[in-house]
Amino acid sequence: MGTGYVVEPDRSSYSGPVRIVPGSAPGPLSMLPSGPDVRLERGGAAGHPAVVVRNTGTDPVGGLTITVKLPTDTDLVWGPTGNPPRPDHRLTVLPADPTRPPIVHSGRLSDDGRSLTFTEIDALHPGSESQVTMYVAVGAGAGAPLAYTSLTFFAESHTSASSNPIQVT
Repeated sequence: MGTGYVVEPDRSSYSGPVRIVPGSAPGPLSMLPSGPDVRLERGGAAGHPAVVVRNTGTDPVGGLTITVKLPTDTDLVWGPTGNPPRPDHRLTVLPADPTRPPIVHSGRLSDDGRSLTFTEIDALHPGSESQVTMYVAVGAGAGAPLAYTSLTFFAESHTSASSNPIQVT
């Protein structure tokens, strides 16, 4: 089974380089960043960082718990910012088949507000249905520092990956 790569921002600087480390991929799942960079304006509209999740096994994978975490040293929030802010605690799953509709899951916010957990995600079938894209909505607070960062997606103990890069401007 191939191993993906996780892009981790260098936490010593908001504009520093990123460190690329092997991602973990035990079991039948792999997770990789998806799509172009997400550009967020401070105090502006939401963006949609995403990952691609692949079932590399021969059996369906279902009933997953997906956790998504915000980076610790930024002022990113769930959903768009504004007055008043509109929190968005949903995960959207786009099936590989473009004729099938997206599936939206409501999440549970952690006590510290920095992570969302989604349960019973049944989206990964072997064969032609072996890939889905998952994304959440995030915004940058008005006082957010300029940053180049990403979210971290976890699929239980199977694997984790950073989302596509997020640039806060």
